[in-house]
Amino acid sequence: MRTLIGVAVLLLLLGVVWWAWTSSASSPLPGPTMARAATDAQSPPRGSSATEVGGGAPSGSDRTRVESVPMPGPAAEAEAAPEAPFVVDGRVLDLTGAPLAGVALSLRGAALPFAVESGTDGRFEFDAGPAAVNLLLAGQLELEIAPGQRWASALDTPFSRERHGGLLVVAAPAIELGGTVEDEQGVAIEGASVSLRIESTDLRKFPAPLDRNAPRTLATRSGPRGAFSLQGVPAVQGSDLQASRGERGRGALVLEGETALDLRLVLHDGVQEAAVFAGVVLDMAGAPVEDARVSLAESTTETDDRGRFELPAPDRLSDGAPLVAVKRGLQAAVDRSLAERLERRDFSPLLLRLGPATLEIRGKVLLADGAPAKGWTVSLADGTELSSGSVPPTIAEGLAAGNTRGSPSVTTDRSGEFTLRGLSARDYTLRAWQPKSLLVVRAERVAAGRTDVVLRLGPDAVATEVRGRVVDRRGQAVPEAQVSVELVTFASGGASAWESSKAVATGADGTFQLKNVPRAEVRIAVHGDALMEQRWEVAEVDLAQELRLQVDLRAHFRVLREKSPLPATRGEVLDEHGATLQVFSFQNGGWSSSSSIPLSKDGASHSLGVSERGSSLVLYAQSEEVARLPLVLLPGQVLEIRY
Repeated sequence: MRTLIGVAVLLLLLGVVWWAWTSSASSPLPGPTMARAATDAQSPPRGSSATEVGGGAPSGSDRTRVESVPMPGPAAEAEAAPEAPFVVDGRVLDLTGAPLAGVALSLRGAALPFAVESGTDGRFEFDAGPAAVNLLLAGQLELEIAPGQRWASALDTPFSRERHGGLLVVAAPAIELGGTVEDEQGVAIEGASVSLRIESTDLRKFPAPLDRNAPRTLATRSGPRGAFSLQGVPAVQGSDLQASRGERGRGALVLEGETALDLRLVLHDGVQEAAVFAGVVLDMAGAPVEDARVSLAESTTETDDRGRFELPAPDRLSDGAPLVAVKRGLQAAVDRSLAERLERRDFSPLLLRLGPATLEIRGKVLLADGAPAKGWTVSLADGTELSSGSVPPTIAEGLAAGNTRGSPSVTTDRSGEFTLRGLSARDYTLRAWQPKSLLVVRAERVAAGRTDVVLRLGPDAVATEVRGRVVDRRGQAVPEAQVSVELVTFASGGASAWESSKAVATGADGTFQLKNVPRAEVRIAVHGDALMEQRWEVAEVDLAQELRLQVDLRAHFRVLREKSPLPATRGEVLDEHGATLQVFSFQNGGWSSSSSIPLSKDGASHSLGVSERGSSLVLYAQSEEVARLPLVLLPGQVLEIRY
């Protein structure tokens, strides 16, 4: 009996072992492979399908994603294409343009593992990696000299997905600044803002263009007893250390470019008695209006409980510059006589009377086929501006409508409908555009109060394909020029804002091709590091023909004073016909221009850009001509002009 029981137990154990062995042969082993499957299930490969389980779960609730693709084995992983490298390269140079070796660099504002040093010729190169590329999708990163070294970054060095090669990191000896902030009586001031800002214009002896660098700012606040300290300051001689406290106190020191721990920044009260425009704001019934906003040029104030206001009189005003009073829900009061009053020094009391309740314009924007234009921007092209030179402008109608920023625009809803509020009893020009396609349509002389306005896109609003070629003055092809379409959305006082299409690069033969170019109100822009930016309004070109866009190549120069006993105070560049050319100061993708060359007190300049058409340089000391020198400009080089 015992023998039979033992045999039965033995057979049972053998059966369990056999079942376990056959199960393991047909199932994946636990461990890393299963863990990988769980990881991949959270983020399916591109092109794979995924099924969501848990239907009926509310939006935002947790869901389980089940993959319907097989797990890749070692062979499949070996075949997967590696991430393309994102290489950033450039050089580290000192203030004279000499290369620096062994300088460690870091990325500002990005918690990324990073370590790179400049080589013997100052060159560096690194792969930014996928993490940096993801950050760059939202903007740009800053490359800088890592703290704790004998060198500090004199300027910021930004880079982006589009521009990450040939960077310049400008290094200056690192120094320390410290001292106190005081008022004119020697009393220490706590909480004052202390800052040092270095522009490319401060690096006058640097021999190369700094077009793609940005200003560097270091800042701190004064502590107890007015003490302040700044570490790792780039030693740039002639830079300004500034301090301020509120609107009244200002102070500045010109630095010698050496460590200094006993600096005294004295804040001076610059407020002086000045002429003012004063008056009262009333409603239509003659009652004073409290908290009305009153604006003139760059000054703004609010009325008190008796409707009174007071604004400083500016040094000058352009003809027709308005004094405007705004109260939400009421039509604005506008007085355009202030320029004339200022000229004759008439500061007698002013009376501004607000109008009745504001009006509206309602309507819709339609596409060419009659479909509603959803998400289009509709603006007042001729609103009553309270600002000048800022975009988008602040307009009285926007404030009267209750918009705290005084915006001149609204967005159409899914039916293409819009409502513009806060309007006065007059005609307006309406303009509507689509930010992505850059299509635009406008309506002139639309009376406030209308509710049936229709802005409809024309049937032939787009040129489906535009071809062209970019050439220089000699007719030679310009490769790698960036060509795009731009739509100016807002313009005010010489400033403008625009939307732009994605740029296409010209080929080796200078040719390009643009798709779906609007036929109205846009311009074709050509820009690049090697050329002067130029734009052509679509009204000036024939989109049906192959375009030939001729551009000027960009040259650089800087002015140095060596022999002249009298330093020049200004200068200008002339072309071969004696016409004055614009001189450009480029920085971090932006620029400013002037017909007059900015010169320092010693009669020198930093590196400036100008068209290759420049043929002579004229230098003046006040109104007296100091020198007239021929120019032989070569694109891609910096010409040093000595006088």
